[in-house]
Amino acid sequence: MRAMSMLSLITAIVFAAFVVFNYENGEIINKEILWIITIFLLTAFAPKAVQKFAENKFKN
Repeated sequence: MRAMSMLSLITAIVFAAFVVFNYENGEIINKEILWIITIFLLTAFAPKAVQKFAENKFKN
């Protein structure tokens, strides 16, 4: 799970950098691109948070 999260985080960072550096001055970044980056960031951090809550629930 950690490898998938790390891969998702790296993908989000690379994709965001690619988008920022390839847009011309004055051009607006599409909402779809921002959603894709947001989804990659969520997939990087959400599994660990869900796992932590699940482990705490079963310990008690």
